[in-house]
Amino acid sequence: MHYDEILARRGQSCTLEYLTAQPGLEPADAASLAEVSERVASAAFEQFSLLFRVPQPGAARQGTYAVAFADGVNWEMFLVPVRREGADVLYEACFNREAAIGVA
Repeated sequence: MHYDEILARRGQSCTLEYLTAQPGLEPADAASLAEVSERVASAAFEQFSLLFRVPQPGAARQGTYAVAFADGVNWEMFLVPVRREGADVLYEACFNREAAIGVA
């Protein structure tokens, strides 16, 4: 999963399925990739964050989620509910990882 691939999906609809407890036993929540922060990169590391908006959430829980887009792209990531905006819940994923070769 590269930053540019993620950035290209900003604003797209997806589903979030909570995997931490019992995968496949709970319905996935409709969501969208609401924000992708600017990437901060050095020769060694890159940092960025994602915000997913869930308009009709089940229980707001942190944990590992399967993030699935309509075109079949699926990612697993650790999400944390960070705030409510009206009835919506926003979940954040933070990345601080070794940069791919050639990233400066």
